[in-house]
Amino acid sequence: MSFIHLQVRSGYSLLSSTVKMEELVTRSCELQFSAIALTDENVLYGAVPFYKACQAHGIKPIIGMIATIVDEHEDELVLLAKNNYGYRQLVHIATTIQMNDGKGIPLSHFSRHTSELIGITSGVRGRIEQHLLNGEIAQAEALVQTYTTIFQPGDFYINIQQHGLQEQAKLFPLLLEYSRRWNVPLVATNDVRYIYQEDALAYECLLAMKYGKKMTDSSRPRLAANEYYLKSADEMAALFPMCDEAVKETIRIAERCHVEFEHKQWFMPRYPVPSGTTADEHLQSWCWEQLTKRFPNRPQPYVERLQYELQIIQQMNFSDYFLIVADFVRFAREQGIFVGPGRGSAAGSLVAYILGITQIDPLQYGLLFERFLNPARLSLPDIDIDFPDDRREEVIRYIEQKYGKDHVAQIITFGTFGMRSAIREVGRVFDVDEHDVQQTLHIGRLDHTRPWHRVVQRIEGLPKHTSIHAAGIVISPCPLTDIVPLQSGQTTTYVTQYAMDALEQIGLLKFDLLA
Repeated sequence: MSFIHLQVRSGYSLLSSTVKMEELVTRSCELQFSAIALTDENVLYGAVPFYKACQAHGIKPIIGMIATIVDEHEDELVLLAKNNYGYRQLVHIATTIQMNDGKGIPLSHFSRHTSELIGITSGVRGRIEQHLLNGEIAQAEALVQTYTTIFQPGDFYINIQQHGLQEQAKLFPLLLEYSRRWNVPLVATNDVRYIYQEDALAYECLLAMKYGKKMTDSSRPRLAANEYYLKSADEMAALFPMCDEAVKETIRIAERCHVEFEHKQWFMPRYPVPSGTTADEHLQSWCWEQLTKRFPNRPQPYVERLQYELQIIQQMNFSDYFLIVADFVRFAREQGIFVGPGRGSAAGSLVAYILGITQIDPLQYGLLFERFLNPARLSLPDIDIDFPDDRREEVIRYIEQKYGKDHVAQIITFGTFGMRSAIREVGRVFDVDEHDVQQTLHIGRLDHTRPWHRVVQRIEGLPKHTSIHAAGIVISPCPLTDIVPLQSGQTTTYVTQYAMDALEQIGLLKFDLLA
């Protein structure tokens, strides 16, 4: 294999790609790629699902991003993480961009987070390339010098692409000449926006949706060619017969990138216990104190059950979890905030009952602790606590004040195109007769000989917007940006760029505060 794709947008570049994660990896297997990169626009939304899909298919995942850099002008760079520290640098960059409403990261800030990143110009729309096309050689050289200083030696590349554009044909000899003059290596990429060449129509339909246009609008955004698909290594080699080193350079870059998401322990937040004691000791002391208050005679079945539960909780390292939940429940009650009963399998925990988290005596009703926590299987504690919707934010503010604003975040969710919503949206963009749309909805089946029906099939299942998980928050023992990218939310509380399953994959624990 002589080529690896290093510039790939997925559907997580919302409404800017038709690439579905599983299909991307499956097609990469068919094309016999040993590795592939994911480089969504200014976000890391899909990094963990991408990583998991690659691992499942035996393909090396390269974690990256296309980042907007802001100085006196905007530029875009493809960034690839060389290692886990490089991934953390991507996290900081993605967080900074999204906290700035997606408008980019200042060059001065960006330059402090590049030591373990590989940087590649983004293509014909990049500033260096535009300077060359405009004959502004000195400006292009100055920007090259800026980037070669920002990145480690040998980590900055100039991108060459062939999508059949006149600008690229004009640019190609200039890039060959000036990359040698500036001693900056070339690397060949294809700017992948869809999997198969015939998906170009679906991609343009997505763009029309994004910008509120119809396919019949002459002003709608469109690509000048249909070459932005996942090409084979042979196709890529055929595009650059006079520059095969730029194609082979993708292999050398891929070999330098190693990021692992396999966590070996949970990032368990720490409850602030009194000096000289541990969370296990504090929980145990508190529980025995509360047991005596509820049952002054300490009935033997309760003593044995409490000893058993505390042993399991300590064995599984969840003492902090119980202390944290009990603490914010206590706070809510002290503030006159109504607290729901603590639903679900948590009702089987005597510890949760005597700490006031739940309101049902599990021994009285024969409820099993093992349905909640079981050392025989890796299960996380999950206690659903309800608060009035107009006072839930007070509890979250308390948690932020106690553990630090940068240690607490709500959880993102992704709305996707279901079949019915895809039919409606595609029908609108293609200006399909309403009767035809309603008939298709009624039948619930697509005729794949019709172009707009084929587009529906390609769009169904793609992410279309973000929202916030109705209940979940995460609390981390360290600043969250050491682990996960963040963005601003509807309130002052931060929001993770990873959905719930991805957060668990990297070792963050969810707390449920329902409204």
